[in-house]
Amino acid sequence: MPKSYKRRKHLLSDEAYEKLKKHIFLGKIKVGELETERGLAERFNISRTPIREAILKLEKEGLVTVIPREGILIGSLNRFDLKEIFEIRRLLESFSAEKLARVKSDIDFSKLEKIIINARKRISKKNYVGFVDLDREFHSTIAELTKNRYVVRFLEDIRDVMSLSGIKALTKSWNYEQVLQEHAEILDAIKKKDPSSAKKAMDKHLLNTFKAMIRILPKIED
Repeated sequence: MPKSYKRRKHLLSDEAYEKLKKHIFLGKIKVGELETERGLAERFNISRTPIREAILKLEKEGLVTVIPREGILIGSLNRFDLKEIFEIRRLLESFSAEKLARVKSDIDFSKLEKIIINARKRISKKNYVGFVDLDREFHSTIAELTKNRYVVRFLEDIRDVMSLSGIKALTKSWNYEQVLQEHAEILDAIKKKDPSSAKKAMDKHLLNTFKAMIRILPKIED
């Protein structure tokens, strides 16, 4: 088989994966609904083989479930799912904040500082979807700074599953000023090299986020 064919096949599979994932997160493909391989192929004007490969990848990530002879069930979150997700997030992200605060050498915090500045601008412009994007970037950046690739990968997968609650739903659940203040407290504790405070600040932030999200789940499930 020519290399050019294999490369094109791989690119089509990646394209299908990214399109499917984006449509799920934006709510253009609704959670809890059954889709078919043929229907998705027609929607995205991509052949069924790349769609099939994309679906298998999304299933491994917990975003869809393939039901034999029925279709593809777009995943959704319930209260139990959310509780388990935040248990893992608190373990990994509180560890990450604490670890960064223990680093004796200088760390470049400019990206985190810029995220906080841009997040404040998005609040002032009422760009709440954009704020959610920056929240994810803030947490991802902290994980990346630990230089632990497994923490980065696990948290990325977890946040993908969390996005099944829908970006629009997230924007309704948050007190943006509070979230921004909590981000600032986390960064401040890390910069001061105070491991205990960094861990507590992250833990408090995640607990508050969990409480905010748990309130909206019944509305999503109805």
